[in-house]
Amino acid sequence: MSFVPARPVAAENLPQAMREKYGISTDRNAAVLNITVQRKTGGAAHNVTARLEVSARNLAGLETSVDVREVVANDLVSCMGAYSFLPREVLDFRITAHPLENQQAITLEFRDRLGRL
Repeated sequence: MSFVPARPVAAENLPQAMREKYGISTDRNAAVLNITVQRKTGGAAHNVTARLEVSARNLAGLETSVDVREVVANDLVSCMGAYSFLPREVLDFRITAHPLENQQAITLEFRDRLGRL
């Protein structure tokens, strides 16, 4: 099992049609995190369905709510996490995936910053 790396994106940078289709906020301090969990079999990677736990904390330790929902596009399953941020706020993310295939959970941690100077 592995995560496909995807950095958070400010929602204002997404195409309007995509924001409307998935109900993404148009607030300039809204961001989206696309999360894909994959399993390799026979040398090929396949997206798998997983229950996700996502947390984001700023450097002061305050948690930001991340609203995660499953998205199916082009027959591929991924999850989209939407959240709000303060300009130039540094957030530490922790994503734990519990694959529905009863495999061991995996965790990804990373730090990111969005917003204008």
